[in-house]
Amino acid sequence: MILRLGGLTLLWVALYGEASVGNLIGGLIVATILIQLFPSGRASVKRIRPVGALVLAGYVFVNLAVSTWTVVVAVLFPRPERVEASVREVRVSTRSATAMTLMGNLITLTPGTMTVDVDPAEGLLKVHVLGRIDDESFRRNMSQLENKVLHALVLEEIQ
Repeated sequence: MILRLGGLTLLWVALYGEASVGNLIGGLIVATILIQLFPSGRASVKRIRPVGALVLAGYVFVNLAVSTWTVVVAVLFPRPERVEASVREVRVSTRSATAMTLMGNLITLTPGTMTVDVDPAEGLLKVHVLGRIDDESFRRNMSQLENKVLHALVLEEIQ
């Protein structure tokens, strides 16, 4: 807790750009309030597997390139199948909030898709998708993303 308090206080002082007594006291007050409002639970990520993280980064990079091109084509040459939008639900095998949040962020980062809802208790992601895509292809892409995320992280078992 002391490390969090000190780190948040230093961040506060750094944001103000001046190490004054007032900024230090203000930072301590704000840090204390934040720590009380958002207590740290057990971290769910034990460690990151470097090879898995590199594979995930490569997978995301390729998807970014392909999706960017797909959106560019949809904008420059619109057709009903290219600009059709839908919200898709997909069930994932993990119930880890950390893994599902990372998946949701990576989905939103990709052009043409946006995470609408993440429900770790149900293992359900809702994704807004631009363009017509069949359900099987969408599920396969989400399954590949989930596998890559799970191979990049070593997660704790939540009890």
